[in-house]
Amino acid sequence: MKIFPVCIQLKEASGDHPGHVVPGFYTLDGDTVTLVDEFGDPVTDADGKTYRRKLAENQNPGTIAYILLQSWWDARPNKSRNGFDGPIQYPPSPRWR
Repeated sequence: MKIFPVCIQLKEASGDHPGHVVPGFYTLDGDTVTLVDEFGDPVTDADGKTYRRKLAENQNPGTIAYILLQSWWDARPNKSRNGFDGPIQYPPSPRWR
């Protein structure tokens, strides 16, 4: 089965900020779009829900995959709407030890 890329844009690039996108993947099996990881395994949320949808006539699979990826992203626990998930944990600098 072929795996297709999809991404959602969380923040546009502006000034010094490069923007923020979330990459994802999907498969098309007949008329069903399934959100998958890079290996083709279905993506699940914290509750074990998979993200798939049957296409209606004349629907674009990429558009449906975009909607599924947005739904998966919005369902994350402890999420941040701006894409920043908390403090950045840096390893200790060898120079400051």
